Amino acid sequence: MFAVDAVRLIHDKAIDRLSERLATPLKIKRYLTLVFEQAHEIGEKPVSAALVDSALAPGLDDLEPRLARHGYSAMILAYELNIRQAEVRSFLHGAMPSGRTEEIHKQLWATGIPT
Repeated sequence: MFAVDAVRLIHDKAIDRLSERLATPLKIKRYLTLVFEQAHEIGEKPVSAALVDSALAPGLDDLEPRLARHGYSAMILAYELNIRQAEVRSFLHGAMPSGRTEEIHKQLWATGIPT
């Protein structure tokens, strides 16, 4: 096995960016692999924060993926909040009036669903 100094492989700012955006070991492993593969293809060494930004999914921190990571699909949310799935999808995609959005946020908070 080769011993390599991590600083020679990836910049501190790139590590910071990954740690800010990723929470689970599986996601960290997946994105580190992806970033190192992309860096190898373009010949970038060490990996920069800009490359990490380009590799991370743009909607990674949006509400829908966050809820999905906690096991809440549109169907489960509709059941828990006693509303239609179409309304849940509109809420998740930001396509409903702000007053109704606020009501659903309050319902989510009241039921203990993380937002």
